[in-house]
Amino acid sequence: MLEGKAMVEDSDMPVKMQVQAMAFASQTLDLFDVIDCKYIAGHIKKEFDESYGSG
Repeated sequence: MLEGKAMVEDSDMPVKMQVQAMAFASQTLDLFDVIDCKYIAGHIKKEFDESYGSG
């Protein structure tokens, strides 16, 4: 896992959803290389769609 600090600076998501987004991002970075940004974004979107439905 990559070590470091991340933060959501500007979002209209509720805080609970922001925390879950950070957790999904952390899990995804364990699965994919950092340079695979399309796969990372796709995986996070898939997790959100499963949790909250399609946007």
